[in-house]
Amino acid sequence: YRVAVGIDYIHDLGDLTKGIGFGADQVGPFAGLALALESGWTVISLLQHYTSISGVDVNLTAARLIALQSFGDGWWLKLDAKLPYDWENNTIPTEAEIQTGKNINTRVALYVDGRVGLGSDRLYDWGVGLGLRFNY
Repeated sequence: YRVAVGIDYIHDLGDLTKGIGFGADQVGPFAGLALALESGWTVISLLQHYTSISGVDVNLTAARLIALQSFGDGWWLKLDAKLPYDWENNTIPTEAEIQTGKNINTRVALYVDGRVGLGSDRLYDWGVGLGLRFNY
């Protein structure tokens, strides 16, 4: 196993009047454990807290279960189930995500993802995204 520790930065480009985005830029520090399976998949259990650094108040703590498969030439596939608790609104806006991406070099990766909101507290029905990841 390995320990996973890091931080996500989320720059919100949405438009709340159209139901897009969260209305805030956020940081999300996280910690968890990663277990590499013989099948090639890596399973990661993670605890992450998201908080706003600008815009509307965001204060979420999420338990996450991630399955990650690496492919040749720097490509990967990620499945991500998120069970968050929203401390501002006392809701549980569950979501699931599928992501595919490519490492451009040892420090930079690009990815595209699709996500779906689950349950009655969901923040959205579905969405797609494009991302840039900096590896350290």
